[in-house]
Amino acid sequence: MYQTGVRIGTLSQLEQKHVDLESKLLRIDGGIIKNHEAIYLPFDDVLARILAALMKQNDLIRTDSKINNDYLFISINGSMITNSPTNNNITKRLCKYLRDYSLKNINPHALRRGFAKNLLRKGADVALISKALGHSDLAVTTRYLHISKDEVVDSLRKYL
Repeated sequence: MYQTGVRIGTLSQLEQKHVDLESKLLRIDGGIIKNHEAIYLPFDDVLARILAALMKQNDLIRTDSKINNDYLFISINGSMITNSPTNNNITKRLCKYLRDYSLKNINPHALRRGFAKNLLRKGADVALISKALGHSDLAVTTRYLHISKDEVVDSLRKYL
């Protein structure tokens, strides 16, 4: 989530067909995105290796469980990992890891916001960040970034 900025709802619906390991892209069709617009999101070599291993493991699980689906994130019995308000398995798993590693104040939304802030720090244009987040309005992205007065000053100084 941190590297791609996808929403947790989109993450839970990703299928292996959305992962292009050769091009290192998530090619997400609009059907599983909140704003219904398709998007391509790049990822690095480390995530490519992790996703390749995950997909290989998924194939073994599906063969053993005789479940036929293409979801990227599945349970040990091969079923889709859900993330509805009443059955938020992804959030629960994230919270478990946070407790295990004594991390605080991290949730799926914070990972997404961190993705956006990281792009901004590296000089990405707000319009690009907005597109990557799937926002239909730049005002939403601007509020989302929580840009401090000091960050505005530092950024503006680069252009003086």
